[in-house]
Amino acid sequence: MSRVSSAVMLTAGAERTIVSIAPSSCMAPLRGFPNKLSRVRGRCIMPAMAEKKYRLQPVLGVREQAKREAERLLAARLAQLADAEEELARREREVEACRGRQVAARAEMLETMREGAAANLALAHRTHLADLRSQEEGLKAAAEEQRGVVARCEAELERARVALVEAAREVRVIEKHRENWRERERRELARREQKLNDEIGAILHERRSGE
Repeated sequence: MSRVSSAVMLTAGAERTIVSIAPSSCMAPLRGFPNKLSRVRGRCIMPAMAEKKYRLQPVLGVREQAKREAERLLAARLAQLADAEEELARREREVEACRGRQVAARAEMLETMREGAAANLALAHRTHLADLRSQEEGLKAAAEEQRGVVARCEAELERARVALVEAAREVRVIEKHRENWRERERRELARREQKLNDEIGAILHERRSGE
């Protein structure tokens, strides 16, 4: 009976190949180890275990895409709110500027009246002051309208934030499931390897005992 010269175990991820090389030609399949070895050019090779694919990978891909879209939407809502707040600030500045013009116009009217200006000139000042007050009311209404726009943008931003949190949570759920699956596969592979090592050890021991 030929003596085994070497036994090499090769493991890569979930794939496993065991090679036993005889001095000349491939030794016969080990007794008690049926259908486990095949003849290939003088070598006895253990068929490699096919690497398993995570069955929920497509679902994970969909959820990751949904998360990216939620991130883009949140960024857009942030920009939208920033624009709305900037416009509100501009309108509020216009209101303050109009009030400043009223103060100046009132002071000018009082100075003119102290100097004994004609009645028609005093009336012109009063008319101008009334126009400024009317303008202020319009500007205040525009600013109030813009506050409503800001409030709506804030609500849309909050909805986008909640949507992103939910999308991220759904991704984490699948990622955790995949992590657990990989750990189970690793343990199962280790168990099979140990079982195979035990079988090979027992068979080789039996052969040595028979020599």
